[in-house]
Amino acid sequence: MTLEEIIKDIQNKKDLDLENLSRKFQEDELKLRLDAERRIKKISEDYEKKIANEKSLLERKEISEAELDSRTSVRKKYNELMETGLAKATFYLEDLQQWKNYPEILESMIAIAKKSLGTGCTIKASKADIPKLSEHKGINIVASDEITKGGIKAVSKDGSMELDLTTDTIMADIREKLSVGILEGIGEI
Repeated sequence: MTLEEIIKDIQNKKDLDLENLSRKFQEDELKLRLDAERRIKKISEDYEKKIANEKSLLERKEISEAELDSRTSVRKKYNELMETGLAKATFYLEDLQQWKNYPEILESMIAIAKKSLGTGCTIKASKADIPKLSEHKGINIVASDEITKGGIKAVSKDGSMELDLTTDTIMADIREKLSVGILEGIGEI
């Protein structure tokens, strides 16, 4: 082999090695670039998921707090309305004994007591209400100091049942029913 051929052979080998190195470098560079892009994409997706989860948690927390605030406001307003309504009802019922149709109300209460407890029951009424009552066959009507604001109490003949239709008891029952109705209305029962 001549010197020229040897130089040419070395040059060809060098060119081939450079070409192989260049190709290898490009392949490695492509692999690195693809790997970097894959990692960036994964990190980006993970970050987006994390942000979405945190956003969702924050939204749920804000909604829960808003619902709680709303329920508290609604409950407070219902309580105010109930107290106002009950105060008005109590104010009017304080004068129940002065109403012109009060004797009719008492007679209705006695009819309810007789129907519920049967004949032979005892009706207790305030001393002031006794003159307003008519006589009823089979019913014993007595004056009672325990009834001060109006209404009646009735006891069955054998004493096993009692029916309290005093205004205090009626107001307490109305208050309880209103409270339950309001709580059901705002979803707390």
